Amino acid sequence: MAKLRTWKPINNMVLVRKDDDKGKTEGGLILPDTAKIPVITCRVLEIGPKVDPVLCPIEPYYKVLVKPSSAVPLSFDDSNKMYVLDADHILAYEEVTDAESAEFADTLESSD
Repeated sequence: MAKLRTWKPINNMVLVRKDDDKGKTEGGLILPDTAKIPVITCRVLEIGPKVDPVLCPIEPYYKVLVKPSSAVPLSFDDSNKMYVLDADHILAYEEVTDAESAEFADTLESSD
């Protein structure tokens, strides 16, 4: 029987999934693969038990802005999109409506 392996963040940590890279800017400029972007957007997957909801009011499926240098990859291959980071390193978040949450959850399930 196959075993399902899941990651659960501990303490003040948050598990996130990096959003797909954008190939060009809103103005239409094409970005090279080597372009250094100071922040990335991710979606929250799991929240550690000691994340203070007052200081960091995030929920699963929220879009967050993080510094890539503060995120620890779960895998070191090029296709990795999952990271763990301290909740204090989340720079900003975007709340989502219930409809958007359900739509994002469906895309996660279909990509597995």
